Amino acid sequence: MRQRLWKDAAMLSSVVGVSRVLGLVREMVFSALFGASGSVLSDAFFVAYRIPNLFRTLLVDGVLSASLVTTFSATLEQEGLKRLWVLAGRVINWLSLLVGGLVLFGIFQARWIVNLVAPGFANTPEKDALTAQLTQLLWPFLFFLSLASVARGVLNAQDRYRPIALSQLLFNLSCFVVGIPLAWLLDPSFGRPAIFGWATGVLLGGAAQALVLFPLLFRSGFRLRLELTFQDPGLRRILRLMAPSILGAAATPINLVVNERFASTIANGAVSWLYYAYRLIHLPLGIFSYAIATVSVPSLSRAAARGDQETFRRELSSALRLILFLFLPTMAGMIVLAEPIAAVVYRRGRFSALDAEMVAQAIRFYALGLIPFGANGLLAMALYALDDARRPSLISLFSIGTNFLLGWTATYRLGWGHWGLALALSLFAWINGGLLLLALRHHVGPLRGYGLSREGGKSLLAAAGMAGATWAVQSVLGAVLPLDRFFGALLILLGAGTVGLWVFYEVTRRLHAQELSVVLGLLRRRRPRRSSPQNKEPEQ
Repeated sequence: MRQRLWKDAAMLSSVVGVSRVLGLVREMVFSALFGASGSVLSDAFFVAYRIPNLFRTLLVDGVLSASLVTTFSATLEQEGLKRLWVLAGRVINWLSLLVGGLVLFGIFQARWIVNLVAPGFANTPEKDALTAQLTQLLWPFLFFLSLASVARGVLNAQDRYRPIALSQLLFNLSCFVVGIPLAWLLDPSFGRPAIFGWATGVLLGGAAQALVLFPLLFRSGFRLRLELTFQDPGLRRILRLMAPSILGAAATPINLVVNERFASTIANGAVSWLYYAYRLIHLPLGIFSYAIATVSVPSLSRAAARGDQETFRRELSSALRLILFLFLPTMAGMIVLAEPIAAVVYRRGRFSALDAEMVAQAIRFYALGLIPFGANGLLAMALYALDDARRPSLISLFSIGTNFLLGWTATYRLGWGHWGLALALSLFAWINGGLLLLALRHHVGPLRGYGLSREGGKSLLAAAGMAGATWAVQSVLGAVLPLDRFFGALLILLGAGTVGLWVFYEVTRRLHAQELSVVLGLLRRRRPRRSSPQNKEPEQ
């Protein structure tokens, strides 16, 4: 069973990986066209884009991760497909009513919301007004993604992952096919009018995600009936989980908004520096953690519905081990190679050397939190599968307060600037992850006996060797190659990164790391080789 799930994860990672790479190319194009510290356009767009995305994460991702997948999976397991169709239709009706009202409120109160999120923009009236206008344009983005979330939840419950992953491609494609040409038509010099063309491409990309998924449901037998009723056990369970699950999903997006609030008072471009750095951090998160969580949550939900704690612990431990194996080397590489990464990805067009340096600083401190960033969503969803939404909600509220205190201290007491905000977010992630693990232990006991410490230790040792080798090669190449030139930075990145990955591979191979066998088996499209008897995990 686990090998089939990890094959699904590998497929998702490849498709989502293409989407994330396209997203990175999108950010590269945006940074070249609109810059960072030298223009008000990028700061205004990122704050306007963050506002509906905050509610998307709270309402859409919160409901999807905490309520829809777990409830839909349990409904399909216990009552069958026809019952799932009825429940999905009722969820769509209520969610459309709720989110539609929120969108209208956001459009009419855009200026007030911008002043709340980015008070520092009030010192630049042009930036403040532009942000409010872009916020009004982007609010319907939330409505389209809300509908898409229900479709993803139904498909996820049926273990149909490919359409979910492919739908993610449409968002980035829309930015290229619609956003860039429309921006150029509105203003060939890519000034203020052009940013509205880009925002229109983003909005249409959100609509495309919903439009591509619903035909799949209709072809499978789904029919939508316009009815509003609370007399549905599945709907009541979703509504019961909804409020606490929103709080449980709130920590990271609210903390990003809090950081932008502080950054808006630091310097022009600080919001953009943090955004660009987090986008790079989000690339491996989107590829690996999304796929692992997507294929693990239905299995965890079914095990929880059966009361099978042994399978639950085994599946959760297996997912956490894979997260450690993938994110420890990623963290090491991004910390050591932050400067060439920022230079290769962003430094061109209106994006200056100063901007690249500031982004590199933020990358290093964001990278410190990669492991909990990758694991916390899975841990929270595991608790939701156990029908516990109270503890993740309390942990989330505590973490939000902790991050606010850390961010305020870093900005106003220590004067660390934008990189202090990145460090605060990473510290919050570790605190949040530790508390979630303690909550899970309350339900299913410790995860000992599944190789988590042993295999994680192997990955940690290999990542440390990788960091040392990467730093050494970067130092040698940096002495002869110009970091301020694209090809110089690219050669440093490729040379040091290749050596570092080779060291990680060799160390994990010699230590017989089980996750290396899993990953290589997936890459070769065959079963991974058997581990040695002393390292063999419990059979299913």
